[in-house]
Amino acid sequence: MGKLGDIIGRGRFFYGVSREPETFDQRVIYNNKDKEMKGEDFSKLRTLANFDTTASTDKRRLYLDAGGFTVPDQRTGLGQYVESKAGPGANTRKRQIQANNQPGLNYRIDHLLPGDIGSLFGFLRSQIGYHLPDYMQLDSNPQNQQGQ
Repeated sequence: MGKLGDIIGRGRFFYGVSREPETFDQRVIYNNKDKEMKGEDFSKLRTLANFDTTASTDKRRLYLDAGGFTVPDQRTGLGQYVESKAGPGANTRKRQIQANNQPGLNYRIDHLLPGDIGSLFGFLRSQIGYHLPDYMQLDSNPQNQQGQ
């Protein structure tokens, strides 16, 4: 069950289902804007998992000490700047690396990969597979059987 979830999750990273009625069953490849939104949504979930909140998703320049600037995707309630990346082809740019290495700047780069989605789906499916034998067992206690 877990491996099946992994395969489904990895496939769902690159492919979606068209929402148009005449092509509802056809798979469509996500474009870059869709992948960007996935990456930003993942970063928001990761921020929540770190017991923090998303304070702003405004795209504002963050000027760096050594010159130049970067535009992070979100700012958290604890003052952390977050850059979101999605997909194996999403490379970190020079200024993002500079921001990540700048001392005293609370900067984080979140990179969502197909394997991350696969792991999530695999974990959820493995929980179903793990508990499935419990649901399939018959109750051997005669007091708990109904109709007697």
